[in-house]
Amino acid sequence: MTKLVLPADPNELTAGTLPGAEPGETKERFSLSKAVLASVRNDWRSAGFEREVLTEYAKQQSLVDAEGGFSVPEMYLSELLDQLYSSGVALRLGARIIPATGSPFHVPRLASNAQWPEWVGENASFTPGDAVFEQIEAVPYHVGGLVVASNSLMENSSPTGDALFGQMLGSAVASAIDTAIFAGSGAGGQPTGLLGQGIPGAAFGAPMVAAIRNANAWGPSMGWAMSPDKATATGGPAEPGTPETAAVTYFHNARWETTTALTGTVANASILGNWNDCWVIRWKDITIRTSDAGPGFASDQSYVRAVARIDVHAARLASFVAQNA
Repeated sequence: MTKLVLPADPNELTAGTLPGAEPGETKERFSLSKAVLASVRNDWRSAGFEREVLTEYAKQQSLVDAEGGFSVPEMYLSELLDQLYSSGVALRLGARIIPATGSPFHVPRLASNAQWPEWVGENASFTPGDAVFEQIEAVPYHVGGLVVASNSLMENSSPTGDALFGQMLGSAVASAIDTAIFAGSGAGGQPTGLLGQGIPGAAFGAPMVAAIRNANAWGPSMGWAMSPDKATATGGPAEPGTPETAAVTYFHNARWETTTALTGTVANASILGNWNDCWVIRWKDITIRTSDAGPGFASDQSYVRAVARIDVHAARLASFVAQNA
């Protein structure tokens, strides 16, 4: 099994000193398919540029992998990362990626509402604010997606085929991350999702809107996440972000998305929130592991698994409300 490592922050790399990225030089296209196939076969003759990039980047970052793996700069993996960020429902709604620098990693949370500013007369005293902050300990949970890729496809990789390969990996990881964000159980290797973190509840529709407005938590990234069945039961917006006339009262013109991480039509079938306050803490790298062992060897296929290390926390619990009826 071979392991490739993708850094979380593209700013970590020294792009100008990587092969094909020097100023004034035309950058050759890095092929993830070629890199994966070469690592599986341990034969880099058809992936010379990929090997040069990986070797130079490993030197820059002083990366040593006990499994003989490689670190891949994000600048060469746009298809995978674009799909990861665009496929994730919570990320489309506005959830923020917070780079973590250690483990455990501590993040702040507003535990109770702040005292609103007030007007006072001359020489009068202001009432002390009652905001309560707490420190949350984030720990890395491993989430991954496994795809089976044809060695022939990777061997004869074209830009279209390579993009499809990266999209498959990104989509697989994004789906698993959504499950953790909305409904992670906190057991079996999953982080605890929003539904398990103690966000308030209210009846669907206007009561949910009122709960957030009354907590002074209505913000610029308001949106609904709901199960497909709930979207259908409400009359269903005609297309994402465009509620039908009959549904405007329920959606209040806030952006909406459907996710299979939420189910049913009653309790916990939808979450309304200011999604900028949903923090996806991501540790240093995404790893890609490859193998042609088992059935893959007999069928000339390779197994490719993308793994991320994340945790999920609400920066402010009052910014979200779950349907409870």
